[in-house]
Amino acid sequence: SEILNKNSKYKFSNIAIGGTGPKIYENNMLELLPILKNKQKFLVFYFEGNDFISKENDNNFYWYGIKIPKYKYKLRFGYERIERNKDKILNKKFFDKNYFYQIVRPHSQRFYNKLLSRWTDSCLVEWKTIKSKKIGFLYKYYDLNEYKTHIIKNNDLIDRIEKVIFIPTKYSTYEKYFNNKLSKKNRENKIKFLRKEYQKLNIEVINLTEVFQNKSIEKINDNKLLFFQDDTHLNKIGNKILSNYLLKILFE
Repeated sequence: SEILNKNSKYKFSNIAIGGTGPKIYENNMLELLPILKNKQKFLVFYFEGNDFISKENDNNFYWYGIKIPKYKYKLRFGYERIERNKDKILNKKFFDKNYFYQIVRPHSQRFYNKLLSRWTDSCLVEWKTIKSKKIGFLYKYYDLNEYKTHIIKNNDLIDRIEKVIFIPTKYSTYEKYFNNKLSKKNRENKIKFLRKEYQKLNIEVINLTEVFQNKSIEKINDNKLLFFQDDTHLNKIGNKILSNYLLKILFE
């Protein structure tokens, strides 16, 4: 929203809350309705990754959409809670300036976390090399075939939604380097579902996958990335590409 405000005469505000999904987006929008002016609209963003993970009525245990046996889930994440609480105590009261502890502790924690991640099949990170750059990906996203998600159907909101925007994952953005047919199939199913459901409401769905893929090839030839190298979020370059394209489709 900061880039959009800087580069246009229109005003944008971000009402997203981290760690939520489309159902919460709808609630946020409804809360704002009483104070909106007549011409103000919403842009609704669906992220290909966790916006399509919905286990609301499922009693099984999941981590990023990965089904994990109950006892393994309890052990893995119970261990992580113990580690966090132990760190709070030791770092503050005993070892806050202990050089040896500060060096050894992260290595120990990563070792056990890696061990438990493999045991529960919940190790999400996959490293790949593209044009001599080592890049981290949340690889399980492309393996998930769930394509349905919450569709905003509130009658008071439908006329306020200008467009629905589909944001591809980091893996999908660089997919052409991997030739992963499963990733493409699962993503296209998600886009197809979104378009089908929002077409019923006369709301256009914009798919940014091709835009991101083309820009990723262009930028990596200049040794630049659209996402942080070891993270799933767009960096400054990626956010600028997203913002410029939004301005183009909205106002040109």
